[in-house]
Amino acid sequence: MHLARLSLTVLKGAGHEQPSSLALDEDGPRHDRRFCWVDLAAGRVLRTVENPALLACRASFDATRLLVRWPDGSELTGIPHRSAAAVVDYWGRDAHLAVVEGPWAAAMSTYLGRDVVLAQVQAAGQVVFGGRVTVLTTASLRELARRTGRDLDEPSLLVDSERFRSTMVVDSGDAPPFVEDTWRRMVVGSAVLRVRGAVPRCAVVRLEPGVGRLEQLDPLRALAADRTEVNVRGREVVFGIDADVEVAGLVSVGDEVQPS
Repeated sequence: MHLARLSLTVLKGAGHEQPSSLALDEDGPRHDRRFCWVDLAAGRVLRTVENPALLACRASFDATRLLVRWPDGSELTGIPHRSAAAVVDYWGRDAHLAVVEGPWAAAMSTYLGRDVVLAQVQAAGQVVFGGRVTVLTTASLRELARRTGRDLDEPSLLVDSERFRSTMVVDSGDAPPFVEDTWRRMVVGSAVLRVRGAVPRCAVVRLEPGVGRLEQLDPLRALAADRTEVNVRGREVVFGIDADVEVAGLVSVGDEVQPS
């Protein structure tokens, strides 16, 4: 098995970038979801499922300068300066953030048609729902394609994986679908991951990656018969696994993946 694709976004809700290498720190992929949009009046982080237009935007951050690009090709770049601290809701828990000064908020407010501010997390993982790293396998992606009546080749599987916004896609060869459910640890590159469990999925997976338009394709329906778990939120469809970083390190596309 080997690492087929890496993916992350520095700005929560924006379209994912696909780097060839990624540093995994103990608190997760470096810079992953370091920034987010906040509705201060409502006191909460914007949810992608309620604001699908976010998916059509892109962002990058080089540890100094933040660039945000809108679907019309316009972009804003600059050094984000943190100002007032804010504690807002993120799916029922407190997220400790700092409001960011700069031109981005006004532009995004116009784009979304609602007042939002840009914020930076005070500590990594503040706006991450579960484990810091999420993982899919090509075996499971092929099975989902079969269930939804699509004939996707391997490159198309990788492109389509963006709808699940996972950190890693593992080429699992001829392993059976959902083989990742049996994994408890993973060695990838110089990093070691500790698996937490299956990833609950919401309606955001029905949105076209990079566009945000609702598709007829319904992965949740295709998986519901045998891929559900009951938790404190009720019954949820699960697909892929999430993990925490046990040993920090560098991972690169093509690295061998050793699950156990």
